[in-house]
Amino acid sequence: MSKITKAFENKKALIAFITGGDPDTETTEKLILAMEESGADIIEIIGKKTGGLFVAAMRCAGHLCAAGEAATAALGRYGDRFGLLFQIADDVADSLAESAGGRPRDFGKRTSVSALGLPGAVALAREAQGAAIEAISAFGEGAAPFVRLAEETFALAERGGAQANH
Repeated sequence: MSKITKAFENKKALIAFITGGDPDTETTEKLILAMEESGADIIEIIGKKTGGLFVAAMRCAGHLCAAGEAATAALGRYGDRFGLLFQIADDVADSLAESAGGRPRDFGKRTSVSALGLPGAVALAREAQGAAIEAISAFGEGAAPFVRLAEETFALAERGGAQANH
């Protein structure tokens, strides 16, 4: 059962949204912890960079192709979930670079790996991959490149998680 499904078991859930890194990462972390302490069932961190770019690109593609609103919304959902998947794969790669003695790229920024641990981040990546594929599946065979992209991106996160366990 996904975390989202579980959160809605009682038909209601408090979903809190926050823009990550705004005004700074320290404030974002404090706000996330306060939301958690206040009983938020789901905290959705909206990326100002990576995830937002994928959503915008996919929605723009829908508009350029004169897709209907439902198709454009599905493209946006794919972009959102793929953006999360991509960010997690990047967090895993950064974590591995740090553990191999490389200089940390995030300088203490709260990432999916620091928040959830490596196994938790990989599990969330699997959920994001599934949701991305589900969102794009309405396009039938035309969705194949996007499905493959989500699968390959998840494979990077999964391999990174397995590599860290050795």
